[in-house]
Amino acid sequence: MAKWYWFQIRHNWGDVDLSHIRRRLFRLVADILVHLPKPRPVPHSPHVLHITPQYFSDESTIGGGERYPLELARAMAELVPTVIVSFGRRRQSVALGKCNFEVYPVRRWHATRERPLSLRFLRQVLRADLVHCHQFHYRSTVITILAARLLRRPIFVTDLGGRSTSLSDSAGLLRFVCKFLNVSAFAAAWTKTELRSEVIYGGVDSHRFCPSSPPLVRDRFLFVGRLLPHKGIDTLIHAAGDDLPITIVGRPYDEHYYQDLKLLAEGKQINFIVTADDTQLRELYHKAIAIILPSVYTDMYGNQHPNAEYLGLTLLEGMACGAPAICTAVGGMPEVVEDRVTGLVVQPSDPMALRAALLELWSKPELAQAMGRRAVERVREEFTWERVAERCLQAYHNC
Repeated sequence: MAKWYWFQIRHNWGDVDLSHIRRRLFRLVADILVHLPKPRPVPHSPHVLHITPQYFSDESTIGGGERYPLELARAMAELVPTVIVSFGRRRQSVALGKCNFEVYPVRRWHATRERPLSLRFLRQVLRADLVHCHQFHYRSTVITILAARLLRRPIFVTDLGGRSTSLSDSAGLLRFVCKFLNVSAFAAAWTKTELRSEVIYGGVDSHRFCPSSPPLVRDRFLFVGRLLPHKGIDTLIHAAGDDLPITIVGRPYDEHYYQDLKLLAEGKQINFIVTADDTQLRELYHKAIAIILPSVYTDMYGNQHPNAEYLGLTLLEGMACGAPAICTAVGGMPEVVEDRVTGLVVQPSDPMALRAALLELWSKPELAQAMGRRAVERVREEFTWERVAERCLQAYHNC
Protein backbone atom coordinates (compact mmCIF):
# COMPACT_ATOMS: atom_id res chain seq x y z
CA MET A 1 0.00 0.00 0.00
CA ALA A 2 2.80 2.42 0.86
CA LYS A 3 4.40 1.78 -2.53
CA TRP A 4 1.07 2.53 -4.24
CA TYR A 5 0.77 5.89 -2.42
CA TRP A 6 4.34 6.76 -3.32
CA PHE A 7 3.59 5.95 -6.97
CA GLN A 8 0.53 8.23 -6.89
CA ILE A 9 2.60 11.07 -5.41
CA ARG A 10 5.31 10.71 -8.04
CA HIS A 11 2.72 10.34 -10.83
CA ASN A 12 0.54 13.29 -9.84
CA TRP A 13 3.30 15.51 -8.44
CA GLY A 14 5.92 14.75 -11.02
CA ASP A 15 6.76 18.40 -11.45
CA VAL A 16 6.99 19.13 -7.73
CA ASP A 17 10.47 19.82 -6.34
CA LEU A 18 10.60 17.13 -3.64
CA SER A 19 13.94 18.42 -2.38
CA HIS A 20 12.26 21.77 -1.68
CA ILE A 21 9.50 19.99 0.26
CA ARG A 22 12.15 18.12 2.23
CA ARG A 23 13.94 21.36 3.11
CA ARG A 24 10.68 22.98 4.21
CA LEU A 25 9.80 19.94 6.33
CA PHE A 26 13.13 19.89 8.13
CA ARG A 27 12.94 23.63 8.66
CA LEU A 28 9.47 23.24 10.19
CA VAL A 29 10.69 20.55 12.58
CA ALA A 30 13.66 22.68 13.58
CA ASP A 31 11.42 25.72 14.17
CA ILE A 32 9.30 23.64 16.55
CA LEU A 33 12.31 22.23 18.42
CA VAL A 34 13.73 25.67 19.05
CA HIS A 35 10.99 26.27 21.65
CA LEU A 36 12.12 23.37 23.84
CA PRO A 37 14.01 24.11 27.09
CA LYS A 38 17.77 24.52 26.91
CA PRO A 39 19.96 21.39 26.70
CA ARG A 40 20.85 19.70 29.93
CA PRO A 41 24.20 20.66 31.46
CA VAL A 42 27.19 18.46 30.72
CA PRO A 43 27.92 16.21 33.72
CA HIS A 44 31.40 15.96 35.23
CA SER A 45 32.07 12.61 33.57
CA PRO A 46 29.77 12.55 30.53
CA HIS A 47 28.88 9.60 28.33
CA VAL A 48 30.06 10.96 24.95
CA LEU A 49 28.65 9.86 21.60
CA HIS A 50 30.67 10.61 18.46
CA ILE A 51 28.89 10.35 15.09
CA THR A 52 30.86 10.12 11.84
CA PRO A 53 29.27 9.34 8.45
CA GLN A 54 32.32 7.40 7.24
CA TYR A 55 35.16 5.66 9.04
CA PHE A 56 38.83 4.88 8.44
CA SER A 57 38.75 1.54 6.64
CA ASP A 58 38.92 0.04 3.18
CA GLU A 59 35.26 -0.86 3.70
CA SER A 60 34.47 2.86 3.98
CA THR A 61 37.05 5.57 3.20
CA ILE A 62 40.76 6.02 3.94
CA GLY A 63 41.53 9.65 4.75
CA GLY A 64 42.35 12.12 7.49
CA GLY A 65 38.71 13.12 7.86
CA GLU A 66 37.85 9.50 8.65
CA ARG A 67 40.83 8.77 10.91
CA TYR A 68 40.23 11.90 13.01
CA PRO A 69 36.95 10.85 14.75
CA LEU A 70 38.17 7.32 15.46
CA GLU A 71 41.43 8.43 17.04
CA LEU A 72 39.76 11.21 19.05
CA ALA A 73 37.12 8.80 20.38
CA ARG A 74 39.77 6.20 21.22
CA ALA A 75 41.76 8.75 23.25
CA MET A 76 38.66 10.22 24.89
CA ALA A 77 37.57 6.77 26.06
CA GLU A 78 40.60 6.73 28.36
CA LEU A 79 39.06 9.71 30.18
CA VAL A 80 35.26 9.27 30.00
CA PRO A 81 32.80 6.64 28.67
CA THR A 82 32.79 7.01 24.89
CA VAL A 83 30.97 5.45 21.94
CA ILE A 84 31.57 6.21 18.28
CA VAL A 85 28.96 5.43 15.62
CA SER A 86 29.36 5.20 11.86
CA PHE A 87 27.63 3.55 8.90
CA GLY A 88 28.65 0.80 6.50
CA ARG A 89 27.61 -2.23 4.51
CA ARG A 90 27.29 -4.49 7.57
CA ARG A 91 26.63 -4.34 11.31
CA GLN A 92 29.79 -4.24 13.40
CA SER A 93 30.54 -3.77 17.08
CA VAL A 94 34.26 -3.39 17.81
CA ALA A 95 36.27 -2.46 20.90
CA LEU A 96 38.89 0.22 20.21
CA GLY A 97 40.67 0.08 23.52
CA LYS A 98 38.06 1.33 25.98
CA CYS A 99 35.95 2.86 23.19
CA ASN A 100 32.93 1.07 21.69
CA PHE A 101 32.81 1.44 17.90
CA GLU A 102 29.37 0.71 16.41
CA VAL A 103 28.75 0.48 12.64
CA TYR A 104 25.11 0.37 11.52
CA PRO A 105 24.26 -1.17 8.14
CA VAL A 106 22.99 1.01 5.32
CA ARG A 107 20.61 -0.24 2.65
CA ARG A 108 21.91 0.08 -0.91
CA TRP A 109 25.42 0.81 0.40
CA HIS A 110 26.99 1.38 -3.02
CA ALA A 111 24.32 3.93 -3.96
CA THR A 112 24.50 5.83 -0.66
CA ARG A 113 28.18 5.45 0.24
CA GLU A 114 28.83 9.19 0.06
CA ARG A 115 25.82 10.05 2.26
CA PRO A 116 25.28 7.00 4.48
CA LEU A 117 22.58 6.86 7.13
CA SER A 118 20.75 4.27 9.21
CA LEU A 119 18.18 5.40 11.77
CA ARG A 120 18.98 2.42 13.98
CA PHE A 121 21.79 4.47 15.53
CA LEU A 122 19.30 6.78 17.29
CA ARG A 123 19.14 4.43 20.28
CA GLN A 124 22.71 5.54 21.01
CA VAL A 125 21.57 9.18 21.29
CA LEU A 126 19.19 8.15 24.06
CA ARG A 127 22.07 6.71 26.10
CA ALA A 128 24.46 9.66 25.67
CA ASP A 129 24.91 12.78 27.80
CA LEU A 130 26.12 14.73 24.77
CA VAL A 131 26.69 14.19 21.06
CA HIS A 132 29.69 15.21 18.99
CA CYS A 133 29.01 15.18 15.23
CA HIS A 134 31.85 15.02 12.73
CA GLN A 135 31.07 16.70 9.37
CA PHE A 136 28.32 19.34 9.54
CA HIS A 137 26.88 18.93 6.04
CA TYR A 138 25.86 15.26 6.17
CA ARG A 139 22.47 13.63 6.62
CA SER A 140 23.68 11.75 9.70
CA THR A 141 24.47 15.06 11.36
CA VAL A 142 21.09 16.55 10.40
CA ILE A 143 19.21 13.65 12.00
CA THR A 144 21.50 13.55 15.03
CA ILE A 145 21.10 17.26 15.75
CA LEU A 146 17.29 17.09 15.54
CA ALA A 147 17.14 13.99 17.75
CA ALA A 148 19.60 15.40 20.28
CA ARG A 149 17.71 18.68 20.45
CA LEU A 150 14.46 16.78 21.07
CA LEU A 151 16.18 14.90 23.91
CA ARG A 152 17.88 18.08 25.18
CA ARG A 153 21.38 16.69 24.69
CA PRO A 154 24.17 19.24 24.19
CA ILE A 155 25.44 19.19 20.59
CA PHE A 156 29.00 19.77 19.40
CA VAL A 157 30.29 19.69 15.83
CA THR A 158 33.70 19.25 14.24
CA ASP A 159 33.54 20.01 10.54
CA LEU A 160 36.21 18.24 8.49
CA GLY A 161 35.46 19.75 5.10
CA GLY A 162 33.08 17.16 3.64
CA ARG A 163 29.68 18.04 2.21
CA SER A 164 26.82 15.88 0.93
CA THR A 165 23.71 17.92 1.82
CA SER A 166 22.59 21.53 2.28
CA LEU A 167 19.90 20.60 4.82
CA SER A 168 22.12 21.64 7.73
CA ASP A 169 21.98 25.22 6.43
CA SER A 170 18.42 25.34 5.09
CA ALA A 171 16.98 23.90 8.31
CA GLY A 172 18.89 26.40 10.41
CA LEU A 173 20.63 23.75 12.51
CA LEU A 174 23.48 26.07 13.43
CA ARG A 175 21.31 27.51 16.23
CA PHE A 176 21.24 24.15 18.03
CA VAL A 177 25.01 23.65 18.12
CA CYS A 178 26.50 24.49 21.50
CA LYS A 179 29.96 24.90 20.05
CA PHE A 180 32.01 24.10 16.96
CA LEU A 181 35.26 22.37 17.85
CA ASN A 182 37.48 23.15 14.88
CA VAL A 183 40.66 21.42 13.76
CA SER A 184 42.34 24.73 12.89
CA ALA A 185 41.80 28.48 12.92
CA PHE A 186 41.47 28.21 9.13
CA ALA A 187 38.57 25.77 9.56
CA ALA A 188 36.89 28.12 12.02
CA ALA A 189 37.20 31.03 9.57
CA TRP A 190 36.00 28.96 6.62
CA THR A 191 32.93 27.66 8.44
CA LYS A 192 32.30 31.16 9.83
CA THR A 193 31.94 29.85 13.36
CA GLU A 194 34.72 31.81 15.08
CA LEU A 195 32.36 33.37 17.64
CA ARG A 196 30.98 29.98 18.72
CA SER A 197 34.01 27.76 18.46
CA GLU A 198 37.25 26.59 19.93
CA VAL A 199 40.24 25.24 18.05
CA ILE A 200 41.20 21.80 19.35
CA TYR A 201 43.46 20.79 16.41
CA GLY A 202 44.22 17.16 15.58
CA GLY A 203 46.69 14.66 16.90
CA VAL A 204 48.93 11.67 16.52
CA ASP A 205 49.17 8.39 18.38
CA SER A 206 52.64 9.12 19.80
CA HIS A 207 53.11 5.46 20.78
CA ARG A 208 52.46 4.28 17.24
CA PHE A 209 54.23 7.13 15.44
CA CYS A 210 57.55 7.97 17.08
CA PRO A 211 61.24 8.15 16.06
CA SER A 212 62.98 4.85 15.30
CA SER A 213 65.70 3.47 17.53
CA PRO A 214 68.30 3.22 16.19
CA PRO A 215 67.63 5.86 13.51
CA LEU A 216 67.22 4.60 9.96
CA VAL A 217 68.88 6.11 6.89
CA ARG A 218 66.65 8.85 5.48
CA ASP A 219 67.06 8.68 1.71
CA ARG A 220 63.73 9.60 0.08
CA PHE A 221 61.06 12.28 0.28
CA LEU A 222 57.57 11.11 1.15
CA PHE A 223 53.98 12.07 0.37
CA VAL A 224 51.11 10.36 2.22
CA GLY A 225 47.48 11.14 1.42
CA ARG A 226 44.59 10.42 -0.89
CA LEU A 227 45.51 10.76 -4.57
CA LEU A 228 43.17 13.61 -5.42
CA PRO A 229 43.79 16.73 -7.55
CA HIS A 230 43.64 19.23 -4.65
CA LYS A 231 46.58 17.45 -3.00
CA GLY A 232 48.90 18.99 -5.59
CA ILE A 233 50.90 15.82 -6.20
CA ASP A 234 51.45 16.87 -9.80
CA THR A 235 53.27 19.96 -8.51
CA LEU A 236 55.50 17.69 -6.42
CA ILE A 237 56.32 15.49 -9.41
CA HIS A 238 57.26 18.56 -11.46
CA ALA A 239 59.42 19.81 -8.57
CA ALA A 240 61.24 16.48 -8.25
CA GLY A 241 62.93 16.72 -11.62
CA ASP A 242 64.80 13.53 -12.49
CA ASP A 243 67.22 13.67 -9.57
CA LEU A 244 65.14 13.65 -6.35
CA PRO A 245 63.69 10.33 -5.09
CA ILE A 246 60.08 10.50 -3.87
CA THR A 247 57.65 7.88 -2.60
CA ILE A 248 53.94 8.66 -3.04
CA VAL A 249 51.60 6.71 -0.77
CA GLY A 250 47.81 6.84 -1.02
CA ARG A 251 44.61 5.38 -2.38
CA PRO A 252 43.79 6.48 -5.98
CA TYR A 253 40.29 7.84 -5.35
CA ASP A 254 40.42 9.64 -8.71
CA GLU A 255 41.54 7.15 -11.35
CA HIS A 256 41.92 9.78 -14.08
CA TYR A 257 44.20 11.87 -11.86
CA TYR A 258 46.17 8.76 -10.87
CA GLN A 259 46.85 7.89 -14.51
CA ASP A 260 47.94 11.48 -15.20
CA LEU A 261 50.33 11.31 -12.23
CA LYS A 262 51.90 8.10 -13.50
CA LEU A 263 52.45 9.72 -16.90
CA LEU A 264 54.12 12.73 -15.26
CA ALA A 265 56.32 10.42 -13.18
CA GLU A 266 57.72 8.44 -16.12
CA GLY A 267 61.52 8.58 -16.16
CA LYS A 268 61.70 10.06 -12.64
CA GLN A 269 62.78 8.51 -9.33
CA ILE A 270 59.19 8.26 -8.15
CA ASN A 271 57.34 5.20 -6.93
CA PHE A 272 53.69 4.78 -5.96
CA ILE A 273 52.36 2.68 -3.08
CA VAL A 274 48.56 2.48 -3.11
CA THR A 275 48.09 0.42 0.06
CA ALA A 276 50.06 0.67 3.30
CA ASP A 277 49.08 -0.13 6.87
CA ASP A 278 50.31 1.83 9.88
CA THR A 279 53.34 -0.42 10.37
CA GLN A 280 54.45 0.17 6.78
CA LEU A 281 53.69 3.87 7.08
CA ARG A 282 55.79 4.18 10.22
CA GLU A 283 58.78 2.63 8.45
CA LEU A 284 58.32 4.97 5.49
CA TYR A 285 58.18 7.97 7.85
CA HIS A 286 61.39 6.75 9.53
CA LYS A 287 63.18 6.67 6.15
CA ALA A 288 61.80 10.00 4.91
CA ILE A 289 64.03 13.03 4.46
CA ALA A 290 60.82 15.04 4.83
CA ILE A 291 57.07 14.50 4.77
CA ILE A 292 55.48 16.62 2.02
CA LEU A 293 51.94 17.91 1.55
CA PRO A 294 51.84 20.24 -1.50
CA SER A 295 48.08 20.95 -1.54
CA VAL A 296 46.65 23.64 -3.80
CA TYR A 297 43.65 25.94 -4.06
CA THR A 298 43.53 25.50 -7.86
CA ASP A 299 44.29 22.03 -9.22
CA MET A 300 45.95 21.05 -12.51
CA TYR A 301 42.55 20.94 -14.23
CA GLY A 302 41.60 24.47 -13.15
CA ASN A 303 39.13 23.39 -10.45
CA GLN A 304 38.94 25.51 -7.30
CA HIS A 305 39.33 24.09 -3.76
CA PRO A 306 38.98 27.06 -1.40
CA ASN A 307 38.70 24.89 1.72
CA ALA A 308 41.55 22.49 0.96
CA GLU A 309 43.42 21.01 3.94
CA TYR A 310 41.73 22.00 7.18
CA LEU A 311 44.74 20.50 8.98
CA GLY A 312 46.92 17.79 7.38
CA LEU A 313 47.19 14.81 9.73
CA THR A 314 49.90 13.06 7.72
CA LEU A 315 52.20 16.02 8.37
CA LEU A 316 51.80 15.39 12.09
CA GLU A 317 52.43 11.66 11.70
CA GLY A 318 55.65 12.27 9.79
CA MET A 319 56.79 14.95 12.22
CA ALA A 320 56.12 12.60 15.16
CA CYS A 321 58.51 10.13 13.52
CA GLY A 322 61.26 12.72 13.26
CA ALA A 323 60.77 13.90 9.68
CA PRO A 324 60.63 17.65 9.02
CA ALA A 325 57.61 18.79 7.02
CA ILE A 326 57.37 20.63 3.72
CA CYS A 327 53.92 22.03 3.03
CA THR A 328 52.23 24.77 1.06
CA ALA A 329 50.63 27.86 2.60
CA VAL A 330 47.19 26.31 2.19
CA GLY A 331 44.43 25.85 4.75
CA GLY A 332 45.48 25.05 8.30
CA MET A 333 48.87 23.54 7.44
CA PRO A 334 50.92 26.64 8.37
CA GLU A 335 49.38 26.38 11.85
CA VAL A 336 51.03 22.97 12.20
CA VAL A 337 54.36 23.55 10.45
CA GLU A 338 56.52 26.37 11.82
CA ASP A 339 58.45 27.69 8.82
CA ARG A 340 62.19 27.10 9.19
CA VAL A 341 61.65 25.62 12.66
CA THR A 342 59.89 22.27 12.16
CA GLY A 343 59.90 22.40 8.36
CA LEU A 344 59.45 24.64 5.36
CA VAL A 345 56.32 26.40 4.05
CA VAL A 346 56.12 27.39 0.37
CA GLN A 347 53.49 28.96 -1.85
CA PRO A 348 51.03 26.59 -3.56
CA SER A 349 51.18 25.66 -7.25
CA ASP A 350 54.83 26.77 -7.47
CA PRO A 351 57.08 23.85 -8.55
CA MET A 352 60.23 25.98 -8.42
CA ALA A 353 59.62 27.09 -4.83
CA LEU A 354 58.82 23.52 -3.83
CA ARG A 355 61.96 22.24 -5.57
CA ALA A 356 64.09 24.80 -3.74
CA ALA A 357 62.70 23.52 -0.41
CA LEU A 358 63.37 19.90 -1.41
CA LEU A 359 66.93 20.70 -2.46
CA GLU A 360 67.63 22.60 0.75
CA LEU A 361 66.81 19.61 2.95
CA TRP A 362 68.39 17.18 0.48
CA SER A 363 71.71 19.05 0.52
CA LYS A 364 71.70 19.94 4.24
CA PRO A 365 71.03 16.75 6.24
CA GLU A 366 72.06 18.46 9.49
CA LEU A 367 69.36 21.09 8.98
CA ALA A 368 66.78 18.39 8.21
CA GLN A 369 67.76 16.47 11.35
CA ALA A 370 67.51 19.59 13.54
CA MET A 371 64.08 20.43 12.13
CA GLY A 372 63.02 16.82 12.64
CA ARG A 373 64.00 16.91 16.32
CA ARG A 374 62.04 20.11 16.85
CA ALA A 375 59.08 18.58 14.97
CA VAL A 376 59.00 15.64 17.41
CA GLU A 377 59.06 18.04 20.38
CA ARG A 378 56.24 20.17 18.96
CA VAL A 379 54.02 17.18 18.28
CA ARG A 380 54.55 15.77 21.76
CA GLU A 381 53.74 19.13 23.33
CA GLU A 382 50.70 20.11 21.27
CA PHE A 383 49.47 17.42 18.90
CA THR A 384 48.91 14.11 20.64
CA TRP A 385 45.40 12.67 20.71
CA GLU A 386 45.53 12.78 24.51
CA ARG A 387 45.99 16.56 24.38
CA VAL A 388 43.22 16.91 21.78
CA ALA A 389 40.83 14.85 23.92
CA GLU A 390 41.61 17.00 26.97
CA ARG A 391 40.94 20.21 25.01
CA CYS A 392 37.73 18.68 23.70
CA LEU A 393 36.43 17.75 27.16
CA GLN A 394 37.28 21.21 28.47
CA ALA A 395 35.30 22.73 25.61
CA TYR A 396 32.31 20.50 26.46
CA HIS A 397 32.29 21.80 30.02
CA ASN A 398 32.84 25.44 29.00
CA CYS A 399 29.75 25.49 26.79
